[in-house]
Amino acid sequence: MQTTASESLYRRLQQHLDRMPVGFPATRSGVEIRILERLFTPELEPNEKPGIPPDDTKALYIQMLQDRYGPWGMAKIGVRKMLGLKI
Repeated sequence: MQTTASESLYRRLQQHLDRMPVGFPATRSGVEIRILERLFTPELEPNEKPGIPPDDTKALYIQMLQDRYGPWGMAKIGVRKMLGLKI
């Protein structure tokens, strides 16, 4: 039986949990891996790098400011920045 990358990831998690005081022992049937797969989902593949592209980050930041301060507040922030005042 071949193990995939995600299975080895869950196996390492199982072994780590098994070293804890309560333990999480391996079984012949492998049910512990299925339990871990249901409880935890990997967010990134092993070769992926986290983060948001810079353009998306800027747009997200602007959207957050607009949500917080509204359009008039954004205008005030822009004027204050242009004048070199602290926000």
